[in-house]
Amino acid sequence: MESKKFYDNGLFFLRLIFGICFLMHGISKISHGIDFVKDMVVNSGMPEILSYGVYIGEVLAPICIIIGLFPRISSFIIIINSAMILFLAHGSNLFGLNQYGGFNAELPFLYIGICLCILFCGSGKYAIKDKF
Repeated sequence: MESKKFYDNGLFFLRLIFGICFLMHGISKISHGIDFVKDMVVNSGMPEILSYGVYIGEVLAPICIIIGLFPRISSFIIIINSAMILFLAHGSNLFGLNQYGGFNAELPFLYIGICLCILFCGSGKYAIKDKF
């Protein structure tokens, strides 16, 4: 049973740290607006209204992941959000390297990987869902 405790602790810290990091992107969108997101969405041929989904994907979903409410649905939303980031912001140079030798699309791929872990493992013991 000790390993289950470590598993739950690991999921809690994964959710907490990831959620805070991803939420910071959403707070930036709230503070500075999403005009650049609208431009990318429209320039790719999609309707502008899709750009408002960034608020769900970068504000609501990370908050739900942090508190452990609907973690699988929230993870799926963030996976879709990150896939859109890959398509819109990194599509032309998806697997390229930056000037420091790092992967251009490193963060979106990391976000997708973390969300896949949460999607398959759930929120663990320390979550709001356990309180209902």
